[in-house]
Amino acid sequence: MPIVMQLVVTLLGILILCLMPKRLTRQQMYMTWIATAVVAYSLDGIFGGVLKLYYYLNSRIEIYDVFFQLVTVPPFGIIFLNFMPKKLLKFVVYSLVWTVISVLVEYLAVKIQLLVYNGWKPWYSPPFYFLGCVYLRWHLAFIKRGSH
Repeated sequence: MPIVMQLVVTLLGILILCLMPKRLTRQQMYMTWIATAVVAYSLDGIFGGVLKLYYYLNSRIEIYDVFFQLVTVPPFGIIFLNFMPKKLLKFVVYSLVWTVISVLVEYLAVKIQLLVYNGWKPWYSPPFYFLGCVYLRWHLAFIKRGSH
């Protein structure tokens, strides 16, 4: 069941990514995919791998763990940026909504034992998700500045 949930979430993200009206260029989507995958994989490596605060499915790293790490999170980062409002107040509200959704998905992952806490506390996650939204906004601005 846990792997099925992750597969469904991954396919849903890719489907939305393919069908959504595009406001980002291919280069922006490509760079966001890579940056999001690297950051998510690095943070999971630190908090899950080195500090052992949580793990996925079991405490061993399997090949599907790496695959899902590299393809589950990036589509949602691109979707987030694609519809992100420009005005700061709207961005904050938008980011808070995405943070709540992320916390709910994490809660479901814990309930079906896709994600197992091993010292991590649920209240640690919201600030990381919100900071991820801020990072993505900065990331897009950085890319746009570099392309002019």
